[in-house]
Amino acid sequence: MKPLITYGFCLWLVVGVSTSHALSDEAILACGAVLCLASPAALLECDPYLNTFYAITDKKWAKQLQKRTDFLKLCPNPTIQSVASIYAVGIRDYCDATGLNRRNRRNRDGDPYILANMPADCEQFYNYSWNQLHKRPVYRNNRWYD
Repeated sequence: MKPLITYGFCLWLVVGVSTSHALSDEAILACGAVLCLASPAALLECDPYLNTFYAITDKKWAKQLQKRTDFLKLCPNPTIQSVASIYAVGIRDYCDATGLNRRNRRNRDGDPYILANMPADCEQFYNYSWNQLHKRPVYRNNRWYD
C-alpha cells in the first residue's frame, strides 16, 4: 500500500493538481509510465502504465521509438518531456556503460578510443531528480563502467 501512496503522491506532483485543467486519460498514462520507467523497482502499480507504453509498436524501430516518445510527451511536465526520448529508448540501451561505450566509440588514425564526455542527454537524465537510484556510469581507463 505504501508504494501505491508514494507513486500517487509523485504523480500528483508531476501533473500539478493545482492546475485548473483536467488531464486526459492518455496524459495520466504517460505520466505514470515515466514514473515507472524511472524507477529501478518493478511495482505492480506500474503494470497498466507500462503495458500501455510497451503496447506501442511499429514494424520500423525508429517509428516505434518516435511513437513511444510522443506518448511520453503527453505528460504536461516540461522536465519529463525533455527526457522522454531517453525513456523511450530505454536507459539500459542508451545511457548505461554498455550504451555509452557503443555511442562514444571513435577511431583516430586506426586506433579505437572511447570519448570521456557523457552525452548531454544522458547527463540530463542522470541529473534528473527522480533518477537518484540509477547508478551513474564512471569513465576510467578509456572505458565506461557501471
